[in-house]
Amino acid sequence: MLLRSYLNFEQATVRISAENSVSISSVIPILQALLNQLELDNDASCFRNSLATAFKKSLSFYIKKYGYFKNEFLFAAAFLDPRMTT
Repeated sequence: MLLRSYLNFEQATVRISAENSVSISSVIPILQALLNQLELDNDASCFRNSLATAFKKSLSFYIKKYGYFKNEFLFAAAFLDPRMTT
């Protein structure tokens, strides 16, 4: 479980940094995916849940600081980008 948490952050970093021109349409989906992966797991160890809580607090701090989830342009870009459809 702990390794999966690190891998999710690594994958998000690689996805953003691997593109020649980073698309703003990726910001909201990547942040939301990271937050979803950090949900507490009742079957997980106390250490894993503590680490997930710390990651989530840190990520939430920057989301609030920069207003990512309040930015209508980021939502519009994610909504209009055909790569972001599920």
